Amino acid sequence: MRHEESSYPQDWFRVGNKELNRARYLLNGGDLDGTGFNIQQAVEKYLKGYLLSSILRSTTPSASSGQGRMNWREKTQEIPHN
Repeated sequence: MRHEESSYPQDWFRVGNKELNRARYLLNGGDLDGTGFNIQQAVEKYLKGYLLSSILRSTTPSASSGQGRMNWREKTQEIPHN
């Protein structure tokens, strides 16, 4: 992924898969601290992908609504960033 954060859920799922594969590798080598860290990173990436996909789904209008598609960036402005 580029330095700028991706807006595509599949990018975050792909990075999560890489983190999980690293965790498996480290677990096979006996590095429990590294394994735990990479699992935690994978969960963060999967969660971010899930949240982005939820936002994208919620901003896609139904065929019967007649409303235009809301920009997902506008929707994410409502989410508190702590």
